[in-house]
Amino acid sequence: MRTVLRTSFLAVAVFGAASAALADELFIGSTSTLIYQGTPFGPTQNLIGACGGSAQSMATDGSDIFIGDVTGRIYHRDTSGFLTYAYDAPNDAQALAFQNGDLLVGGSDGSIARLNKTTGQVLATLTVPVPVTALALDGSTLYAGSSFGIVHKGDAISGGFQFWGTCGGPVASMALNSTHVFLGTNQGVVYKLDRTTQQIAAQFTPNSDCEALAMHLGDLLIGGTDGSIKRIDVGSGAIKTSWLQPVSVDALAVADAGEPGSAYCFGVTCPCGNVDTLGGCANSTGFGARLTGAGTTSVASDDLVITAFSLPANRAGRFYMGAIQNSVPFGAGLLCTGAQGYPVFRFPVGNSGANGSFELANIVAFANSTFPAGGQIAPGSTWNFQGWTRDPNGPCGATFNTTNAYAVTFVP
Repeated sequence: MRTVLRTSFLAVAVFGAASAALADELFIGSTSTLIYQGTPFGPTQNLIGACGGSAQSMATDGSDIFIGDVTGRIYHRDTSGFLTYAYDAPNDAQALAFQNGDLLVGGSDGSIARLNKTTGQVLATLTVPVPVTALALDGSTLYAGSSFGIVHKGDAISGGFQFWGTCGGPVASMALNSTHVFLGTNQGVVYKLDRTTQQIAAQFTPNSDCEALAMHLGDLLIGGTDGSIKRIDVGSGAIKTSWLQPVSVDALAVADAGEPGSAYCFGVTCPCGNVDTLGGCANSTGFGARLTGAGTTSVASDDLVITAFSLPANRAGRFYMGAIQNSVPFGAGLLCTGAQGYPVFRFPVGNSGANGSFELANIVAFANSTFPAGGQIAPGSTWNFQGWTRDPNGPCGATFNTTNAYAVTFVP
């Protein structure tokens, strides 16, 4: 087998694809009824099916995806990859969420129905005093957004919804992280509400009607009916990257496959103050490039995939690995692995493409057939991966930069 360096879908004959079940997936629903699936890092063109009506809501439970259309029908795609009709919801399925394996379905009649996700049996019904157009869940804490421009907060099991916050327009979409709730309005504004003070902490205007929101790796994904998807920095509201889908984007959901390794060496002590605590040191995009992983750490399976994103577009780059962790200035970034200098265990050069990302797969096969004995990947060994990229217009007067690093301990 050969190593695979995939560059933002600029496919050539030797390139391959990782198993979708082993990587983070982005699902997209549209008023066209079509459903697409692919990567959260760039254009998603894999059509997986169609609903009987316009798709308006989505939620994931592991690798399962559930979709609600405007008629209140629920559709399901399981691990087999087939999208099928599942059952009718007891309301118009304006919003979906999962809690303890059950499907929560919010409707414009103010109801939130708890359904057995397999059979559609109604297990319980909660009531909100306003129409429910969006849901966001953290544990048992459930936020319900409304077309009235307000949010209610309650318990996903017992209910007890009370007024929690408001924004400047009808709530079309919601997402949250540990500190804030994000409300998307069709007026083109995303409101960022502090979960402690319940006040608006910031508002962003991403040039989108914000029909759909989702969180991925600390960033906010915003989908619009113009077909655009934008990856937004939640601190500043700045756009990290954007791309267009062939259909309107009316619902988004991310299936998180989990991390097989540990990220380290973030851009904190950067060469010229070009700090980014979520990735490497800031590059010419204004953000640090992020390195993450998906798949497993099995040597036999060899299905680990390393992804770098938020890179400068259309620049040469490569991955390398080393057995030692460190953090020393290197170009406009940090060298996070290798004893000193540029690590010797280098993978082939690729290009970041229009979306500023690339991936590395078939890692074990390439390393064990190409690198000398000191670079062989064996069960029990720990290897540290990092990405490097050209960046002639970057900070610090340097011509290149790096990502954060990613440590992986391999098993049989």
